Amino acid sequence: MDMELTPGSYTLVEVNAPEGYQKVTTEIKFTVGNDGTVTLVTTKVEPAGAVNQLEDGTIILSDATTPELPRLPGIATTVNANGKRAYEEKAVHVTYNETFSPVSISDTVEYINLLKGVTYTVTGTLVKIDANGKIIDPDVKTVTVECEAKDTFGTWTIDFDGVTLEPLAKYVVFESVYAAGGEDETVTKDNPVTHKDVNDKAQTILTEDENGKTLDDVEEGENQSQESSSSDDASKEEDETEDTTIIRNQGKKTGKDSPDTGDSSNTALYVTIAAAAAGIAVTSVMLGTGRKRGRR
Repeated sequence: MDMELTPGSYTLVEVNAPEGYQKVTTEIKFTVGNDGTVTLVTTKVEPAGAVNQLEDGTIILSDATTPELPRLPGIATTVNANGKRAYEEKAVHVTYNETFSPVSISDTVEYINLLKGVTYTVTGTLVKIDANGKIIDPDVKTVTVECEAKDTFGTWTIDFDGVTLEPLAKYVVFESVYAAGGEDETVTKDNPVTHKDVNDKAQTILTEDENGKTLDDVEEGENQSQESSSSDDASKEEDETEDTTIIRNQGKKTGKDSPDTGDSSNTALYVTIAAAAAGIAVTSVMLGTGRKRGRR
């Protein structure tokens, strides 16, 4: 860009950069002398890689190229059992009667940022876990297939065919993907893309018992029972504290907090009040002073 400028101070600002380049964010200051000499005041510019220089009275600004963002391949899975699918917020349920026959299981794998036209090895493993997510059986069934990426993103379906499942149990599908022939250096056998989350409901199967309950239902019931028990214990402790306070206050009315050693004058009163506070009917109370008495 050629311009005729009168003597003075100027600021050059890049508004837009060409496609594939980064815009210079630094304001470039320069001056034009009375004799037409151009002096560059700003010599360093941002971002890194951009160059600002003066050659034969001409300011030359070279933009830095836009760096390539790293490719981040990823997968997500959704399990299906006997034609029923799981969701992000709800696992798929298999009824008690369905467990008497092999269950048809398939897993839909959604992939992103893979290389178009490359064939990948996809391995699905059905894992059995307990209610807390601990793995009980790491390999109920494993299926491995070769799948071509028709585009950089898409879906594959992995079929487990018939699988025998136990009632009142919990299963999760794990998936692993890598480039079979090594064409994708980012997704290799030693560095596969995986999805192995025991808490992901979208890849979880829950089998029911004869009452229609699942392992999650049983676990939730046990937690509620423990909370109820803790609440009852706290209430009982509070009641015992109130009973103790009543007895102590009653003792103060007699002028004593508790009977002196060898003095049985207030003992009957203490026992009567304690029994009454506990809801026990009292007809008569007789306490000795610690000495044996004989009958005539």
